[in-house]
Amino acid sequence: MHKVDTVTISMMKFNPEIIYVSKGDTVIWINKGLVSHTVKSYQDNKFYSDTLAPGKTWKWVVTDSASYYCTLHLATMTGKVQFNKK
Repeated sequence: MHKVDTVTISMMKFNPEIIYVSKGDTVIWINKGLVSHTVKSYQDNKFYSDTLAPGKTWKWVVTDSASYYCTLHLATMTGKVQFNKK
């Protein structure tokens, strides 16, 4: 059974920075900050959100593990979607 996990965007950080998931799970990013953000994978554009204004959300069904970042705040905002250890 697949689950839904949430990453909160607030205070110029992704929380949690590392989220452990299984293939087929859904990750929802919620922008609870005061400014806009994006969510983009480093690897081969596995995923790339539109710009998320404050209060907006974006979701991705997990197909692979990936590191990601905010294209608007490259230096400070990074995260990782990682498969659960078996």
